[in-house]
Amino acid sequence: MPKCEDLLLAARNNPKGVRFRDLVSLAVCYGFQERRQKGSHVIMSRPGLRRPIPLQDTKDGKAKPSQVKQILAVIDQDQANDQFEE
Repeated sequence: MPKCEDLLLAARNNPKGVRFRDLVSLAVCYGFQERRQKGSHVIMSRPGLRRPIPLQDTKDGKAKPSQVKQILAVIDQDQANDQFEE
């Protein structure tokens, strides 16, 4: 999954510069599902997540940095759990 790894690296290096569609793609790479779209919000969920994460783009087509950090936190938690289980 080189594209997924590239998206993850880009999001980690510059959360303010992530394009909205790239964030949605990154989330899908790591097990999120697009539950629905309501207006400008895309609702992302996955098994084991207490609440879905709503994503919304800004006027310039970028993802909101706080939402990038939310997705990264879930990915980091999964990776930490995977390392713990090995």
